[in-house]
Amino acid sequence: MEWTDQGIVLSARPHGEGGMVVALLTHDHGRHAGFVPGGGSRRARPTWQLGNLVEVSWRAIRRSDSWERRVFDQVSKGMKSRRKVAIVAVARKKLVRLWARWRDRELAQRAAAPS
Repeated sequence: MEWTDQGIVLSARPHGEGGMVVALLTHDHGRHAGFVPGGGSRRARPTWQLGNLVEVSWRAIRRSDSWERRVFDQVSKGMKSRRKVAIVAVARKKLVRLWARWRDRELAQRAAAPS
């Protein structure tokens, strides 16, 4: 999923060493939040001040070697009409992985807790 639009910066907070998580209100796509690599740099920081109007480009899957991309390609089979189905499949797999991580952490905490 890729698109380009104009948006107003609603919030921007640092994330990691040089990135930012930015929330925008866009004309055609509503409110979106995303990671901006290098957004916290000295040169880019003024761009992400609250209220600024910015031109943004959104990419839902950035790395082509990721497991998300492999699942997306496998489900969509290169057909434009199957993209939404593929996005839902990737989201479901992500949720299952997150749930498993949460479950394993809960089990580890119970095992470590004194009886």
